[in-house]
Parts: sequence; C-alpha cells; structure tokens
Amino acid sequence: MNTQQAIREFQAAIEAAIVIPNSWLPAELQDNKRGGRTVTKLNKLLDKRDGISEHRKLKAVKARNIARLAAQFEAGCESFDYSGNERNELQLYRNECAMVEGMLHAGLIEENDLIDE
Repeated sequence: MNTQQAIREFQAAIEAAIVIPNSWLPAELQDNKRGGRTVTKLNKLLDKRDGISEHRKLKAVKARNIARLAAQFEAGCESFDYSGNERNELQLYRNECAMVEGMLHAGLIEENDLIDE
C-alpha cells in the first residue's frame, strides 16, 4: 500500500465515523431516524443531487493520472513513474483475472501454468 492509498483509506474511515447532527443540516439532508448523517452519506446525497456519478468521478481520476504522466513526458523522463497514480485495486484485480481467463480460453496458457511448484 502506498502513502496516497493509505491517506484515502484513512480519510474514508474518518468520513464514516463523523456524524453531523440534524440541527446543522438543511431539511432536505436531515435523517430523522438516526438524528444525523455521516459525512460519507452526506457526500453521496450531495453527489446525487448535483449529478456527479461514479462514471464522472472515474473520468476525473483518469484525467488526473494522464496529467501526471503527461507532465513526466514533457519533463523528458526516461521512464514513467506510475506510483503517484490513483487506482482502484479491486478493479485492477478483476481486470487481471479476466485477462488470465481470456488467455486460458485462447489456449495461450494452461491451468498447470498457474500452479506454483
């Protein structure tokens, strides 16, 4: 786990732990069952209200990653440093599994190639 990922996870944990009382919230954001909302839930409600979808968030992450790599290219770096890029570890794992499955179906590798000996 890199530093940026650890910071994002820490921030998510903090947002899930902080509850904003109804008295601080406008009527449309209040939760009458629990007496308040977590910062995580408030962010989701505000994103939905403002029309910010997960797709838009992913596009913004991709744009930031491309901007970092473009800056490295313009600086004349010999190779790219991907360590500063944001990534979705679960999606990366799913993509890797799909690639291996495709290679198995295409006959490029066999199941026994995947077994550690």
